[in-house]
Amino acid sequence: MLLLFLGTSGLLIFQLSSDILLPIKNSEMIEASVEKETSPTSIELQKQSLLPRSEEQFFFQNNNNNNTSNESKTNLTEQIQPRIWKRFPVNESICFPLPLNKFRFDNNSKTGFPLKPTYHRKNLDRPEFYHRGFLFNKPMKVGGSTAAGVLLRIAKDLAERYHTGHRICDGIYDHSLGRRFKGRKMGGQSFLMSLLREPTRRSISYFYHIIVSREKEEPTLENFVWEMEDLRNYYIRKHTTESLQLAQPLANGNHDDVTMINMVNNILDGHDFIAVTERFDESMVALQMILDVPLAEMLYVKAKSNGGYDGGGSEYGCVYIQPSNDLPQDIQQYIESDEWKDVVKWDNVLYQAVNQSLDATIDSLGRSAFEQQLKRFQHAQKVVSERCNDKAIFPCSKTGEHRESWETNCLFRDAGCGFPCLDEVAHELKLYG
Repeated sequence: MLLLFLGTSGLLIFQLSSDILLPIKNSEMIEASVEKETSPTSIELQKQSLLPRSEEQFFFQNNNNNNTSNESKTNLTEQIQPRIWKRFPVNESICFPLPLNKFRFDNNSKTGFPLKPTYHRKNLDRPEFYHRGFLFNKPMKVGGSTAAGVLLRIAKDLAERYHTGHRICDGIYDHSLGRRFKGRKMGGQSFLMSLLREPTRRSISYFYHIIVSREKEEPTLENFVWEMEDLRNYYIRKHTTESLQLAQPLANGNHDDVTMINMVNNILDGHDFIAVTERFDESMVALQMILDVPLAEMLYVKAKSNGGYDGGGSEYGCVYIQPSNDLPQDIQQYIESDEWKDVVKWDNVLYQAVNQSLDATIDSLGRSAFEQQLKRFQHAQKVVSERCNDKAIFPCSKTGEHRESWETNCLFRDAGCGFPCLDEVAHELKLYG
C-alpha cells in the first residue's frame, strides 16, 4: 500500500510493509529485498580476532587493548559466536514439487527451463513459499545470481537423482528478506543459505549498478552518501529472521551494542550456511561437502560483470552496467572516513564472523580433504571458463539485445545460465562420481 503526504519539502511517498512504514525516494521500489530505514551511530568496534573454545563455538576477543575501562565492551564483543556449518546431507525429503502459484516452466525452450515465476517478486509475501526446500536469502550485489545458479543445479539434479517426478525441487532463488523464513520446516525439509560480500565493495557495486546505471543518477558524493545512509545495517536488516517489530531498537533507530550483537548471533544461528563472495570457490566446495552432493553440481558461469549488460528479471530491460573501477576522488576519500566505517560497522562484524565460520567449517570438514576437493573443483572451473562461458545464453546479449526466456539456456532469470555445457563438462571430468 502506498500513502502520500504533502510535507514542507514536497510530496512524500511511503510504502506500508508488514513491519514498518518505509519512505520511498522514487516512485518505484528498486527491489523487494531493500528496506529503507536509518539508524544512529554507535561506538566503533575494536579490532577483533577469533579465539576458539569448546562445543564448536568461537568468541571474538580484543587482543590489542588490555585497558580495564574497556572490559565491558570486550565482554560484549565476545558474545558474537561464529559457528561451524553442520553437515546437511540432502535427499528426497527436501525435494518438494513446485506450487503452481509460484513457478511454471518455459516449455517453448529446448531444455524446458528457465523457471518462470507466476508471482510478482515485489509482492512475494505468501508465507508458504518460504518454509520448505532450498531457500536462498539473496542480498543485492553480492554475486547472488551466480550462487543461485549453483543452488538451482543442485535442486534440479536432486529431483532427477531420486526420481521424484519433479523437474526441480521447490525453493526460493530470488531476492527476499530473512524474517520471511521464520517458521520454516526443519528436520531436513529446508536448507537456508546466503552469501555476503565485503560491505564497502557491495555498497559501491550497488550504487553503480542500481543508482547510476539503472536510475541514471550521477555518481556524485552527495548521491552516494544519500543512498548509502538509507542502507545502513543492510546485511543485519536483510538477514535477521526476527520481525523488525521485535528488533525494535533497530527499527526505530535507537539500537545499542547488545541488541546488534544479539541480531548478529540470530543471523548466524538462523542460517544453515552463509558463503563469502571473495572466497566463492572455497564456499562452493564447503557447501558441496556439507550437502554431500556431487562436485558436478557446484560448477558455474558467472552471471554478471562490470561493463556488461544486465536484465535478468528486471523491468528495466537490458541496461549497461557502468564500471565502478575508477571512483571519483571524493567518494574514495569518503569510504576511507570514520563516518563511512560507522555506516558499515555492523555489516562488517557479520561479514567477519561469516569468514571465521567458513574457516572453522573447513577445519571441521578436514582441511586436507577440502584442499584436494578445491583443487579438483578449480581445475574443472578452468575447463568451464574455456568451454562454457561463450555458450551461456543470458537474457541480455553482449551488445545489449534482450532475449526472451525461451531463447536463453538459464535455469531461472539470469541464474544457472549455460547449464547444458556445465553438465557436459561435469560428465567428462567424472565429477558425478
